[in-house]
Amino acid sequence: MDLDLDGRVVAGGGIGRAIALLLASLRARVFVADRSREGLATLSAAYPDICTWEVDLVDRAAAARWIVDVEQAAQTPIAVLVNNAGGSLGQVPRDLTEISHADWDSIVDINLNAAFALSGAMVPGM
Repeated sequence: MDLDLDGRVVAGGGIGRAIALLLASLRARVFVADRSREGLATLSAAYPDICTWEVDLVDRAAAARWIVDVEQAAQTPIAVLVNNAGGSLGQVPRDLTEISHADWDSIVDINLNAAFALSGAMVPGM
């Protein structure tokens, strides 16, 4: 497979640290969003060519704003969006009947709604 990402703008983050590093090794311009300031600081210190933003992607407006910010910083539309934000938000496995609606909503927000907001925000640049 010939994957030419030289200079292309790529956005992703969170558990995608390995993905970000791989894409950076392919000379992509990588922009990462995460709500963990500490994780971003560690990534920035080790890989200064990767641009990082502290963003809570559950906040749909903040997620959409991040896409605009990346495209403005890069001065070009994003070519690849890695929608890998997600997980269980620290929740432990338990019976379905023990999961509150609020806990369920938080999982849906980060796993589905964030991807929807980010993807929708990219439409104008496509």
